[in-house]
Amino acid sequence: MKKENSTLLRKLVSYSALAAPIIAGTTNANGQIVYTNVEPDAVVQKNGGNYALDLDGDSNTDFLIQIYDTISSKNHIVRQVYAIPYPGNSIAASTNGTSYVYPLAFNAGDVIDAKKDWSTFSSQYMATFVGTNPGGDLLATYGNWYNVKDKYLGLRVTAGNGLLYGWARLDVTANKDSVYFIVKDYAYQSIADSGIVAGDMGPAGVGIASVENHHARIFTFEKQVYISSPSAKGTMNIQVFNLAGQQVKALSTDKNEYQFSLADLPGGLYLVTVGQDGAMVTRKVSLR
Repeated sequence: MKKENSTLLRKLVSYSALAAPIIAGTTNANGQIVYTNVEPDAVVQKNGGNYALDLDGDSNTDFLIQIYDTISSKNHIVRQVYAIPYPGNSIAASTNGTSYVYPLAFNAGDVIDAKKDWSTFSSQYMATFVGTNPGGDLLATYGNWYNVKDKYLGLRVTAGNGLLYGWARLDVTANKDSVYFIVKDYAYQSIADSGIVAGDMGPAGVGIASVENHHARIFTFEKQVYISSPSAKGTMNIQVFNLAGQQVKALSTDKNEYQFSLADLPGGLYLVTVGQDGAMVTRKVSLR
């Protein structure tokens, strides 16, 4: 990067740190992503334990995530985490060609929208461990959520005449010793029939986090996007999405400071997602 651009970048980083809390504090009026932080994280770890998720905040449970921990009729240890969509709602999932349905485990930055496969099946198996009894020697595992951390569950709820898309971030563990899951946060796109990016918390959610709790800062100046990630290591993967959930750019760099142009895109709001060093941050940017 040229010296003059590095100087400008440092100035904009300083401005961004001051401006982000102000931006974050005003997004509720026009924000489209409604974000909920589960604090403290909800840890569920016994047979029959569950978490009732009200995605859109209307005081009605939309999804139930539950634990099943038992000895089967074949004398096998069965430890399982499964999800139940309530009537009218669905989960992004895959099947194995039979009656078994497995919710997908999205990565941060993946688009969750109508193009995914959705299932209303009443019991969807996130993760299953089957082992010998006694001993717990592994016999089989099933599901896309088997022993994962910080993955995203794709969710869809019916609201009026439209559909709201959302995500929930969880850790899931199922092994010979235990079975449990942790619900960390969730969000939904309040514009009906519009997709959402997994991990997008909206400006109110990510504005402060990107300054205080995350290594990356993202901001725009004259249709240039500037990214500063001084403490991170490894390749920086960058994705740009429009508000319809369509990816319009994908870039990568090994630099910790990077800039690129959005001058070829029409004016409007975009989501810039940066993944690096095992973490992810998303910011909305405006092109005039």
